[in-house]
Amino acid sequence: MGIIITRPSPRVSTGGGSSGSSTGSTGSTSGTAGTTVGKTWGAPAPAPAPAPAPVPVWGTTPGVIITTPPDVAAAGAKSAGKYVPGDPATVPYIDRGNSGQYPVVIVTPSELNTGNDTKVALPPIPVEWIIAPRNITSPDQCPNAGATIATFAATDVILAVLLIVTAARSMLYRASCHLFGKRGGKKVYWTWLMWLVLQVTGNVGAALLVVRTEGYEHLEFLKVFALYLSRPRLKTWWLAILRTSFSVGGRRFPDGNTRLEQEQEQENEKISLAWEKDGRKEKEHIYVDAYVSAALVEFIFQISAAVFIGVTWERFPNEVIKQYMQPPLRFMFAAPGIMLVAISVGVPIWRITGETWGWKETVDKDPETKKVIRRRSPPSMGGIRFWWVIWGSLIYIPVYSAAWVYWTHFLTLPGALWCPPRLVSQSAIWILTSI
Repeated sequence: MGIIITRPSPRVSTGGGSSGSSTGSTGSTSGTAGTTVGKTWGAPAPAPAPAPAPVPVWGTTPGVIITTPPDVAAAGAKSAGKYVPGDPATVPYIDRGNSGQYPVVIVTPSELNTGNDTKVALPPIPVEWIIAPRNITSPDQCPNAGATIATFAATDVILAVLLIVTAARSMLYRASCHLFGKRGGKKVYWTWLMWLVLQVTGNVGAALLVVRTEGYEHLEFLKVFALYLSRPRLKTWWLAILRTSFSVGGRRFPDGNTRLEQEQEQENEKISLAWEKDGRKEKEHIYVDAYVSAALVEFIFQISAAVFIGVTWERFPNEVIKQYMQPPLRFMFAAPGIMLVAISVGVPIWRITGETWGWKETVDKDPETKKVIRRRSPPSMGGIRFWWVIWGSLIYIPVYSAAWVYWTHFLTLPGALWCPPRLVSQSAIWILTSI
């Protein structure tokens, strides 16, 4: 059963009295008596009708970043942040928050109990995606679609620059006075939990900032938290590029020969025999730990976002808008599967040393000493390593693009129902908890 919101019937002017007009001859006379100039009889010819205003074409209106397509506009959708006083698609849902029910029935007093009280007002977005205060007093109070997109993009760009320094193991090791970022071991298999806590803390902080802002107290914290899980995040893709592209270390010994036999004789030497060949030492990829942690966290977020999106849009009754959103929704549902392929065979998280792919290991037996010697041939940037860098970069494009496709479509819909406060502060929280 919907909630009935009454509004007064529009005042009808019945009018009385009459208005008169006089028509007659108009003209002008010259200064000479008896001479009449320009005398006209009857009503003047009507002025030509003004030319109709050009109809804006979706996506091409000058000065508009995101506009609403005509079919969903008829269903009540407007670009994010657009406030229309008295709009039946948004006003009944603004003060109800993000936990209301469908639908809201709007009738006028004269229609109550007459059988005509079935005017249903459906919101342009699922109620769980509403972030709006109880009262909107100004058309400029809400950030528009461009401001939201710019905030998401700026967050990613700033974070990408900072991660070049903060995600490198060697730099973290020096900056923390050797407390963190120690080389070796399998600590990455549990340190990703720390990354998960930090990322969750960032979303918690942004959600708390929203629900504790004056006017937004009626919003549910958990739904705001879950909503932000779907925002675009460049972090994992960027670290995948850094992980496959950059390495440090490696040196050539003066004699130019291998030290495999020497290492076999020194049992206390902990360096893997497979690390050196022909006087070269396998280089360390300093972004491996950061990439593995970020990839695991992002995979969890992708699954959580897909579940929240699926549940909220499934119960959404506005069929016109739901149909419009089907392509980006399917893209978001596919993102976790693509992410699984990326972390399994694209830039695999289970390879925590060396190149992602391309090393060849050979086992030889010295005919004189009868010792087994293991050798590994490193790939070159001009060979297989180069193509795996390209592959590792490309496979994350659909994962990152899915969120952008979803949000650019979503922001054409909510009107004043998308009115998050203090977007810049939310961006700062996301950055600080992701570096």
